[in-house]
Amino acid sequence: MNQNKILRNILLGGIFLLPALTPWIVAGNLFFPFITGKAYFFRILTEILFGVWLILMYRDPVYRPRWSLVMWAVAAFIGITLLANLFGANPYRSFWSNYERMEGFITLAHIFAYFIVAGAVVTGEKLWYWFFGVSIGASLLMDIFAFLQLAGELPINQGGVRVDGKLGNAAYLAMYNLFHIFLAAFLLLRAPALNLLKAWKEKNGAHFLFGSLCLVAVVCNTIILYHTATRGAILGLIAGSIVSLVLVAVFEKKNKKLARGSMWAIVVILALVLSFVLFKDASFVRESPVLSRFASISLSETTTKSRFMVWDMAWQGFKEHPILGWGQENFTVVFSKYYDPLMYEQEPWFDRAHNVVLDWLVAGGLLGALSYFFLFVSALYLLWSKSKTFSIVEKSVLSGLFVAYFSHNLFVFDNLVSYILFFSVLAYIHSESVESHGIVALEEKVVVLVRRVKGFFPRYSVAPLVVVLTVFSMYFFNYPSMAANVNLINGLENQKEGPAKNLSYLEKALSYHSFGGTEIAERFSITAYSVLISDKVDDQTKQTFYNDARSALVAQTDQDPNNVRILLFLGTFLDQAGKYDEALVYLERAYALAPKKQAVLFELGNAYIGKKDISNALSVLKTAYDLASDYREARLYYAAAAIHNKDNALADELLAPLADLGPVNDPRIINAYFATGQYGEMIAIYQKLIEKNPDDPQAYLLLASAYLQNSERTKAIVEIQKVINMRPDFKGQGEYYIGEIRAGRNP
Repeated sequence: MNQNKILRNILLGGIFLLPALTPWIVAGNLFFPFITGKAYFFRILTEILFGVWLILMYRDPVYRPRWSLVMWAVAAFIGITLLANLFGANPYRSFWSNYERMEGFITLAHIFAYFIVAGAVVTGEKLWYWFFGVSIGASLLMDIFAFLQLAGELPINQGGVRVDGKLGNAAYLAMYNLFHIFLAAFLLLRAPALNLLKAWKEKNGAHFLFGSLCLVAVVCNTIILYHTATRGAILGLIAGSIVSLVLVAVFEKKNKKLARGSMWAIVVILALVLSFVLFKDASFVRESPVLSRFASISLSETTTKSRFMVWDMAWQGFKEHPILGWGQENFTVVFSKYYDPLMYEQEPWFDRAHNVVLDWLVAGGLLGALSYFFLFVSALYLLWSKSKTFSIVEKSVLSGLFVAYFSHNLFVFDNLVSYILFFSVLAYIHSESVESHGIVALEEKVVVLVRRVKGFFPRYSVAPLVVVLTVFSMYFFNYPSMAANVNLINGLENQKEGPAKNLSYLEKALSYHSFGGTEIAERFSITAYSVLISDKVDDQTKQTFYNDARSALVAQTDQDPNNVRILLFLGTFLDQAGKYDEALVYLERAYALAPKKQAVLFELGNAYIGKKDISNALSVLKTAYDLASDYREARLYYAAAAIHNKDNALADELLAPLADLGPVNDPRIINAYFATGQYGEMIAIYQKLIEKNPDDPQAYLLLASAYLQNSERTKAIVEIQKVINMRPDFKGQGEYYIGEIRAGRNP
């Protein structure tokens, strides 16, 4: 076997492995193991494959890139996204992303490299059959894993009843299933050897088995897709199936039976959808965890309302930067700036618009969104206008796949696995296009470039140079952030050597200066706070934790001054440490960037209270309350500020709606009464708490503490005695408390 064949086989093996193995990678020793593990595996393998391909391309012109409309579309998409990132809100974050997403331009660049290599090396129908067959086989194994989750034999990683396979997210698994439903159906229709009836008649066991596996894959992936309970994906499957059937019914002229059958299939699907709408309030629907999610869809549903609010924020962001947008990974800036305070019931931070159109309008502006659309347009154009190798049915199935994928993305967002599958299909259409129409003239530019390279470098120096560059890229793009990630995880776990060892790991994580710096700083501050309030850690270690965590957070705010989240983290950490003046500096900056975000206003009010600036605290927390007066947290914060201001009438008015639900035993209210010496109010709250929970020993101890603060020592002893009577095991500790109180000391 000559060297070119060896290189080609290495490439084919790697290309086949990427879509098959990447979904299975879970790195338990990394932060965000379902995301980071897959990303590092994909990036490193892609870098190796790209290096091998460069050597092969240099040696053999057959494997040099050929141009098609799809190739131009992908190149334009990558180029416009790069421009958007360079002129965006934070080019560094746009390029590197973070551990939670592992996207950014670096992932798109690797996807582009994968697309080029796959499109150049995987040639001929047979290879593409095997390529998709391997991926379909992997999807069947994933389905088995998900079936075991359904049976309770394996845990569902995100909890609940929605299966997530090895992707860690039900929506990600749904996207994976969606692709393989259409790919398996396409392969059944595309490969003559997989015609089950023909294989059965010819007694070709291998072909019959392979075709049967594709049919099973369609069924199993559909079942698992259903059990992900991902509404966007199921709606996408319905939309994609209808589009495929409509195309067959309209354009299939040779097989009239098939066209009529497609029409009847459309009628059946629409009848099933209509039946569901009519019976959505039936008990069998309400009791189904999947069907009930569909039945709950309405404009008043919390998730639906939040989607519309986030989409409006994205639209406002697009209008501010309409041409090139804000750059990748900068939706958080838009989210904070245009935050809708009525979103208080949702998670506090959104980094995606959960709509592919709006996500690209924000990330790349109008040019970015149009370049994304052009990926679909170019593929469909080549499929329907230029391809002579696909039948009407095959074109219809692939078109349905694109519709299903796009429809699903109208409600969620892409991930690495969906990118790999999508660009694999684009590479297939590109490859089929250039094979059926010959090499486009623009390839001559590549030939000229290679000739110039050959003239500049000696013949045997290219391979070593590529090896060196590949090793460098593997280190530069992956090692620092991987090493930082491992140290972060070690720093968050309990260490037998104690907090000093955690500190060492966290400091090491920061020392790599990786793109994970923000997440490391956030986790560092959380760990540092737990150390600061611990009575088992020496003062020197506490001070070091505080200094390092503060420095890490400050460094991140300097690097990303418009990041409201990190400003809030720093302000909160300083507030918790009692550094109120410094905390106010960062919290005021956060407030200027996100004037309607209650979380910022709450912490700003807290810092003012800590500083004893009650007037400003009251003003800030009133603003938070006025933004959404139905928000319970805002009501409690404002009431606490009123108590600090000795305005009990206002506090009582604010707390009245909550008091109807029981005693307002909230730490903010209790602390406010305590800080202002209103122990009688504390006593009243705890007495009501005992009335509601007469068997709760903790309630009696709280009441005893309030009596003690109010100098009613005898009553405090009575309450402690009640706890002793309720819990004999408390007798020793209770009698100690009583002895201390009788001696005139507060235990």
